[in-house]
Amino acid sequence: AFDLVTLASRVHGELFSRGIGGMESAVITGASPLADAQPGHITLIDHEKYLPRLQSSQAAACVTKQGYPDVGIPQIVVPNPHDAFAKICQIFRPHVVVKAATGIHARAEGAPTAKALRESVKTAMKRK
Repeated sequence: AFDLVTLASRVHGELFSRGIGGMESAVITGASPLADAQPGHITLIDHEKYLPRLQSSQAAACVTKQGYPDVGIPQIVVPNPHDAFAKICQIFRPHVVVKAATGIHARAEGAPTAKALRESVKTAMKRK
């Protein structure tokens, strides 16, 4: 979880809210598209036509290009809300690095036809 001040700082945004006290300490627990926003989540608003849906959503905050005074939740205002929201999503869902397994497992077994092929290749290589 992160407070709004931290998230705004990470995306070089400004907090905007009209008459909402304590917005700096609001805790954000996730990032979701508007349709999936849960309590504690931050969402993206990239056009004012989505404001009615935002008002009826459970989102705790939003990332937007301009501050909307009539919106009842805190907003992080940035020049490019899509980039900022993507960065916030990465904060909550960091990339997982999976190392590929290399080599052959000690208990690996090959099919009988594969063993026969291996032997015939070895034999062919010896003839050269």
